Amino acid sequence: MVVSFLIYFTFNFKEALLLFALSLAYITSVVPFFCGLILIVGSVAKLKLYAHLYKTIKANIVLTGKRFVSINYFSFFSINII
Repeated sequence: MVVSFLIYFTFNFKEALLLFALSLAYITSVVPFFCGLILIVGSVAKLKLYAHLYKTIKANIVLTGKRFVSINYFSFFSINII
């Protein structure tokens, strides 16, 4: 339980930093809007894609951590019952 919580907290903190960087990239891209519209839209879309992939990887790691903790939890109780 503690391990999965630490993994979840760590990845949420990194996700918050990623979203902050994404918002900064969007704000700084508004200034040269007419100069490079296609380049800006492409870079924001790429950052959104990376954020989506990062969320998927984070969810898989959290589920794996929870699964590992639950397996240890049940094996601990099976030893105590025997």
